[in-house]
Amino acid sequence: MKTLQELRDEVDRADDAIASALAARFAATDEIGRLKHARGAAVDLPGREREILDRVAAKLPREVAEPVWAEIFRVSKNRQNGG
Repeated sequence: MKTLQELRDEVDRADDAIASALAARFAATDEIGRLKHARGAAVDLPGREREILDRVAAKLPREVAEPVWAEIFRVSKNRQNGG
């Protein structure tokens, strides 16, 4: 059985991986926002969000994926809109 500290270390490593993945995701979505603005395209694409959510919900329980990705989408759109 793992110790409490070993489990906390696992959580810390997972948090670091999540932070790195989110930084990469936001860098990409920021660039997407610049391209959308240059082309006059809409930032909000609910169909694309559903595609992403369906894909991640195949890896996580939907009740976990939906609120987490809703917040990721909100932040991404806010950043794309210059917020």
